[in-house]
Amino acid sequence: MKSASKRESFPPAGQSPGAQPASLSVGPAVRLTPSPEVAGVDGSTHPIILERVTYAIGRKTILKDISLAVGKGEIYVVMGLSGSGKTTLLRLMIGLAKPSRGRVWLFGNDTSALSEEELNRLRRRMGMVFQYSALFDSITVGRNVAFPLREHTHLSRAEIERVVAQKLSQVGLPGTENLLPTQLSGGMKKRVGVARALALDPEVMLYDEPTSGLDTLYGARINRLILELRQRLGVTSVVVTHDPEVARLMADCVGVIHEGTMLAEGTPQQVCSSEDGLVQQLMHCRPEGPLALDLLIEK
Repeated sequence: MKSASKRESFPPAGQSPGAQPASLSVGPAVRLTPSPEVAGVDGSTHPIILERVTYAIGRKTILKDISLAVGKGEIYVVMGLSGSGKTTLLRLMIGLAKPSRGRVWLFGNDTSALSEEELNRLRRRMGMVFQYSALFDSITVGRNVAFPLREHTHLSRAEIERVVAQKLSQVGLPGTENLLPTQLSGGMKKRVGVARALALDPEVMLYDEPTSGLDTLYGARINRLILELRQRLGVTSVVVTHDPEVARLMADCVGVIHEGTMLAEGTPQQVCSSEDGLVQQLMHCRPEGPLALDLLIEK
């Protein structure tokens, strides 16, 4: 991960690769470094780029002026309270929602200029792990993992079974193909969700609260799995969490979001040492701070 004071920029839509890239300010004024800019980013080095993205539903603004760039092979952790806009950010990254303003770039493509068919081709290069696993309870683990293979490939039954066995082994669940999700623990369900997301060999993995609802041991296993996937497969990961321990453990870069605004971005060490009181409260789980405890409970 590059220094937080020097992020990279990218050419706007329609600009030739050799043209002078436009300057792109990253985030609002409250930053760890003054006026950071993204300069020279392209899809080969940064598969996900958000350029001054705002997302609103009616008069309610969910995300405001968010800019970030996720580097290839990087683990980018989005940290924030429930309701801060983290999951919406994932939906924008995978093209399931469109920004009200700004642009989202996937693998060097401006998503606003793509057809649904073109978007689907890019989505097949990404895997999504949902907060509550989102498994089909009525079918076996093997058929759950096979689902994207049956939907998006022309592999034979034997080839699909081979891939399913491989992906389950990669997440530490060999031989579980014939079990039902109801026979699994919460941590095992999460790992099956990861195996399904890996089925199409994605370049990017998106995780929505991967340790939510798990005890400490199972949460630690999921965290270790995310790190191992990066080490073994070179997968780029975006992890959404409310748990600062997840950010400190695995992140190359942390973005702290509150009420739809990016408060701070940098390495875990930089963010944790921020002098901003709100960032300190969120990253160190302190009941005292700019956010009153009764407001936290209300949210």
